Parts: sequence; C-alpha cells; structure tokens
Amino acid sequence: MGQPLLDKIKELTPKPVTTIINTHTHFDHVSGNVEFPPTVDVVAHEDTKAGMEKMSPVTALNQSPTPNIFTANKGRGMAKRTFKDRMTIGSGSDQVDLYYFGRGHTSGDA
Repeated sequence: MGQPLLDKIKELTPKPVTTIINTHTHFDHVSGNVEFPPTVDVVAHEDTKAGMEKMSPVTALNQSPTPNIFTANKGRGMAKRTFKDRMTIGSGSDQVDLYYFGRGHTSGDA
C-alpha cells in the first residue's frame, strides 16, 4: 500500500514524507515501507523491528510463508530507529510522543 499512500499524500501536500512510524509488525502495516524513498526515517518499537527482520506470516490469516520483503529490497523500509519504552520525535506543534505499554495486538505495539 506504499504507492497508493504516496499518491494520496501528493494530493494533500507537496512536502515530502520524512518519517514513518510503524505501530506493529503485520504486513499490512509495514510492507508498504519499501515503496517510500530510502531517505524516509522509519521508527518502530524494538520488538516491531525484530518482527520486521523475521516477517513471519500472520497466524490467524493462515498465510503461506513469503520472502521477507525487507531482505528482498536490501533493507529498504526497515526501521532505522527504535525505542524500548518511550520516544519523542520532533518538537513544539510537531512533537509526537511514542509509548510502549506492553504486548497488545503484537509484542511491539506502539
């Protein structure tokens, strides 16, 4: 879903995407990362990054194993920065606070 997101963003603003925050590991939340420019800063909880490195199929969906999208794209879209409990990105009106409260939907929910 990366390219459809990029297309929609271009309709809304000429500004480039600079940061992606992955909230958890599932393919429908992280696989589109590879379609964004390699300059984009990808941020995720440390467990989410570990899950991205493995990219196991979602058990409840009975998915067949597929090649790891990040390995297939030479690491493009992989989380570059991680946090354990809390992280603040930006400042002022652009400040975003990320929190980890423990396992929820996945082990790395942010």
